[in-house]
Amino acid sequence: MVRIGILSDTHVGRDIPKIVGEARRKAFRHAFREAVNILINSDVDLVLHAGDLFEKKSMRSEDAVFVKDEFYRLVKNVKERSVKDVNILIIRGNHDGTFLNSVLDYVTHPLADYFRVLEFDKETGLEGYYIDSNVAVIGVGYYPHIRSRFKNMLDDINSVFSSLESDLTRILLIHNYIESISNVPPSPQHTLIDLDDVMKLNLDIVVAGHYHERDNIINVGRGIKIIIPGATEAIDLDEKGPFGVYIIDVDEEKNLDSRFIPIKPLQKIEIVKIYSEKPQSIEWYKKRAVEEILRFAAKLYEERIQGILKIKLQGTLLEEKYVSKIFHENELEKIMKENPLLLFIDIEENLKSIVSPAEYTAFKRFSREELIRSVFKDVEEESVAEIVEETTVALEEKGSERTGLLKDSDRSIFVDKWVKIFLEKAEKIMEAERLKGEKNDRRS
Repeated sequence: MVRIGILSDTHVGRDIPKIVGEARRKAFRHAFREAVNILINSDVDLVLHAGDLFEKKSMRSEDAVFVKDEFYRLVKNVKERSVKDVNILIIRGNHDGTFLNSVLDYVTHPLADYFRVLEFDKETGLEGYYIDSNVAVIGVGYYPHIRSRFKNMLDDINSVFSSLESDLTRILLIHNYIESISNVPPSPQHTLIDLDDVMKLNLDIVVAGHYHERDNIINVGRGIKIIIPGATEAIDLDEKGPFGVYIIDVDEEKNLDSRFIPIKPLQKIEIVKIYSEKPQSIEWYKKRAVEEILRFAAKLYEERIQGILKIKLQGTLLEEKYVSKIFHENELEKIMKENPLLLFIDIEENLKSIVSPAEYTAFKRFSREELIRSVFKDVEEESVAEIVEETTVALEEKGSERTGLLKDSDRSIFVDKWVKIFLEKAEKIMEAERLKGEKNDRRS
């Protein structure tokens, strides 16, 4: 039997929301340290991390030192407890950089031979996989244009897995969404791995990072199980817990026994929705919001824990005119000063004023998604996806440390590509109109 600890999306160094950035940094470090404690207490043989170890844009040098020290503590303590040599395998997530410039390089060291970054992509000459007496693990890092890229990897992945002894447990470690699996947010198809492609692989387990909310282990047929560990801490305030670590035991017949161990967070995060079906006054919404804030503050005091509250206000106002914010900043600051355990209050307002039906029909609102679909209609998805991927790599490699933007000379390359795409689209439209005109002329 082999015992495997599985975690993902630890985002060490993350400081969002910025207004409480240092407190959030501490929360992510706390979660990472607690995850390591779980792995030690579980006496794991192997650790799999499914990407986004760091939050690259805001990480500091001390974050890399902290992670290295924690991984060493993990290996050292398991060795002392149960005389096991633990190996830690990780893949690159979208927040870790590109395969050419990855922050995971800050954690690797020749003397730390227990820590390995897996990057399997023969297209770029990378063959990142791991084999021991119990398991074989292939790691595929994050790619924004993963759908076609993953299809091109299938034969190479199967070639490795098929060459192994049949009693080894075959594991694929990825950091991308799988289409139709778990709670995938609205995403372009080129960013999703085709589930049918996963089913073509000769493997036993898929561990998928990038999902921030964990799921129960999913059986997808042919004996393949998908494990989604989720994050170790709430990456965004809207995400639901619990957050933690999966511990799985795999026996000689490849039977899997699993348990999810939650991590008690350093800070309590709660989301409250205030909604009314009938129109209410601004004061009604404000009063309800204050009640929720004071209730949450009392709960923090009772539990002796710091907290962040997000309130979503939804509905219609009796007033014909609506001010941009129900609360002034100084009002919220005063409440937090009176309740020091309350770190941050985020008020999301989605309120509409009463207007006449004529005002509603005077114009048509387009959502951002509708506008994008209109602009990109009939544009080949493949060509757009390639530019998106190239742009992502360029931003990671050449983006300004201060603004994150590209220099004019680097940006002009992509501007030219977009112009070419839209000119080609315009030419097709004009040609279609010309042919349509000729056809009408012949009829007349």
